[in-house]
Amino acid sequence: MHGLEIVQVRSRIDLRRFVELPFRLYRGDPHWVAPIRSEIRAKLDHARGLFFRHGDAAYFLARLEGRDIGRISAHVDRNYNDFHSTDVLRDRTGFWGFFECEDDPNAAEALFDAAEGWLSWQECDRMVGPASFTLNDEAGLLVEGFDAAPMILMTYNPSVYERLVEKAGFDKIQDLYAYRLDTDAEPPADIVAFAREAEQTYTFRTLDPTRFGDEMRRFLEVYNEAWERNWGFVPMTEDEIREHAKRLRPIIDPRLVFIAERDGEPAAVGLTIPDVNEELIQARGRLGPLAVVRLLRRARRRSWTACRVVALGVKRAHRAVGVGAYLYLATLEAARRSGYRWGEMSWILESNDAMNRAIRHMGGRRYKTYRMYGRAVRS
Repeated sequence: MHGLEIVQVRSRIDLRRFVELPFRLYRGDPHWVAPIRSEIRAKLDHARGLFFRHGDAAYFLARLEGRDIGRISAHVDRNYNDFHSTDVLRDRTGFWGFFECEDDPNAAEALFDAAEGWLSWQECDRMVGPASFTLNDEAGLLVEGFDAAPMILMTYNPSVYERLVEKAGFDKIQDLYAYRLDTDAEPPADIVAFAREAEQTYTFRTLDPTRFGDEMRRFLEVYNEAWERNWGFVPMTEDEIREHAKRLRPIIDPRLVFIAERDGEPAAVGLTIPDVNEELIQARGRLGPLAVVRLLRRARRRSWTACRVVALGVKRAHRAVGVGAYLYLATLEAARRSGYRWGEMSWILESNDAMNRAIRHMGGRRYKTYRMYGRAVRS
């Protein structure tokens, strides 16, 4: 019998154990949506993962009496630190993510300490998480709303993780909100009027699937400007948007993607995607031929119950003129016509007062909360 030990992942066998651990921890949990094993292995692979073109990472496993009981990553994103640095001050933030653990505070603390040690070696002065790997990926620890499965590209975890993280010395930095809105909701009259005003000046259209690559580049242009002043933002690279586009293209519903233009230039985008987790939750982490057929069949039929508003962004020069209101109204009406029963708007920064007020005014109800934590890296 052996006591608790922390092992750094260095081999393919170790990486397989790292990937497989949650499948045991979440066995029997009706709300957990297993990641596709091939996708998560590629993402974590230093040779294949896009993150490693601008970052580095280490992975750790906690073992007790010969079995794996926890895991964590520690990673540094050079793009993030370069973007948040100034001529006077260099940002030295490190991140942790992919955290999973049995209800064992000692194991959790040992994992965080291992991540901290690696980040200290990388000369980081604080550690923030969870982010797997960046806030452009899945991020945040679920702290409210455990009674429903997560939407596509959102996280899920047991309620005990909040206690394990805080017991390890982490403090809340920022909450990320998810709102629910039923498609039979009536939009406020002032929103409708505001949207109609924008139609006089802007051209609005849905996504053109025949020019998918060009459309994604337009999304990237708007995204990197519209969100650049938000907490935790890091610009998305062309490679990353290309990878997201590759994943989303088979299941995207063009009727739910809107682009606002003025003088031929993109001014705003609204990206809403079907919640394919409705199907993926049945796949149990393996997209075999039958699972792929079921997924693509539903995508062709567009027979989804719910959708997620992933992004609704407006360039700064085009704000407060009704463009955002139009995108909201058009998305709601399109989802209703297309048979979606409800949608999630996520995630919204706790500190984004204007957006939170607007969503509540439109009838959105906050039903999930995710939390970002941080603590100093001890030298």
